[in-house]
Amino acid sequence: MSLKIITPNLVELPSNKFPREIEQIAKKLQFTDELFEHREEVSGFTVDDISSPDLDDAIHLRKTVNGWIAEITISDVDSLISKDSYIDQMALDRVASQYFGDFKGKKVIIPMLPKVLSEYRLSLHEAQLRPTITVRVWLNEQCEIQKIALAKSCLRSSSRMAHSDYQGAKIVGDPGLPMNTYLEFAKHLATRRWSQGSIGMQSLRPGFTTDEEGMIRQGSVSAANQIVQEFMILANTSVAKFFQEYEQAAPFRVHMAVDSHTPTRRQIIEEVERNSDYLALMDNLRFIYNKYLCGALYQPETGEHFGLGVDAYLHFTSPIRRYADLVNHRIAKALIDDTKSPYSREEIVQICEYLNARLRRLQTLRSIKSGKHSFHNYRHSSVPTSIHQPGQKPPNGELDELFAFQREYRIGNITFELQAKPGINIELTCTASARFQGKRYTESFSAKSDKATVKSEAARRLHKKLGQIVQEKTFLDKPQSENEIPVLSKPTPAGQLIDYCRQHNLSIPIFHYEIWGGGVMPITCYCRLTSEKTVTGYGPNTKLAKSAAAEKMLAYLKSQSS
Repeated sequence: MSLKIITPNLVELPSNKFPREIEQIAKKLQFTDELFEHREEVSGFTVDDISSPDLDDAIHLRKTVNGWIAEITISDVDSLISKDSYIDQMALDRVASQYFGDFKGKKVIIPMLPKVLSEYRLSLHEAQLRPTITVRVWLNEQCEIQKIALAKSCLRSSSRMAHSDYQGAKIVGDPGLPMNTYLEFAKHLATRRWSQGSIGMQSLRPGFTTDEEGMIRQGSVSAANQIVQEFMILANTSVAKFFQEYEQAAPFRVHMAVDSHTPTRRQIIEEVERNSDYLALMDNLRFIYNKYLCGALYQPETGEHFGLGVDAYLHFTSPIRRYADLVNHRIAKALIDDTKSPYSREEIVQICEYLNARLRRLQTLRSIKSGKHSFHNYRHSSVPTSIHQPGQKPPNGELDELFAFQREYRIGNITFELQAKPGINIELTCTASARFQGKRYTESFSAKSDKATVKSEAARRLHKKLGQIVQEKTFLDKPQSENEIPVLSKPTPAGQLIDYCRQHNLSIPIFHYEIWGGGVMPITCYCRLTSEKTVTGYGPNTKLAKSAAAEKMLAYLKSQSS
């Protein structure tokens, strides 16, 4: 297989609008009567956020004498979007829907599929018949899986439930089945997962949870959230086991430890429960994970998922939003029909490599373009983000003294690198470095404390070391005042900014960097004119981060002068 990528070099986030020809093709796609023939009609209802535009999964639960029968029914996206079609290629190019923060009460979404499909034709809307695939799982009283079956089905959703709708024993769908039965079942599933070592999808102290890979996130999980996430984990794990029994190559989701020295899941959770400073813990724990765990990725065979504590896992429940799920649906349908998989192993290998690279790039672009949080604010705001309010005494005294020293003696760009030291007892280390007369000098400080504290102390130590060196060394190049420095035309964004500042008698900008260990997040570059005028740029390396910061500062200065 040769993947037909529409934009092979992803240098910008996709548009939230599709080409006109794609929209026209999407509008013509319709369900036929033949599509629903020989499909079992199943029961179920959807549970989503009240603002979710696309509804791709529904749930149903039956209590039996010996346990439970859980059904997770998912939209059959492949019934309208065939492999290698034009829309399929566009979905492959986008890889997944991108969700950004709310703006004026509305989410900013870059969908994987055109809205006429994702939000209307393929969504499991209440009382509307849709082609689906059902994952049916039989479990005993201890929630141990006894049997798994997959089937082509059709669903007329009995209700659309929002997360905020959950009210104790609210009855949704089957009048004889109160929602608290679903919650009881979900709690059984979660308890069993945790007993087997899962650290993913847990509620910690109020206001904090863990994601699929065990990373701490701010936010709480409602009863409805817990019900949905446990049903989805059950479905994804069950389909992975189903594929495993058939020795079927597919894009499995793996999350593996680097070596045997990785802290156990229990150690990590105990550390989380002991630590009272959750904001510091969220930063620090990220880098323990980067040191000891491989990033979650797709691969063509099963492997451990450390966060969820299972031996086989994949993505199956969101084919409207993720391309990997759509691939797995096509493979599942072939197994249901007892036909050959539409993908060879070589194709699966290529798809996994492509998805991994594409998703990493999308994550970087999202961080760069959103300023870590708001996609809309990046697009519409050129005003720099000040770290201090005008007239307010800056809290970072050690940093400001170091930057004043840097300006006076023309010290090279200052870098702060923050990392978590090995071990489960989290200790944050900040290494400050600077270049002076051809040599780089560094100072580090470690403490079980927050980022600001260790960074301030590292800056103080570096300032002290540089002060001693300045006193001892004979200057190879004497410092000059800003007015004595000649104005030179420099082609780089930083050079253009410096020239602009000299020509307009402004302070010469200072650049300094913050690099989190592990390289997951983009490098941050701060461009400072004064304590009150600081902008932030992001990039995959220091050069691009510096350019981004310089461009934003220059645009701000020009807008102010005009």
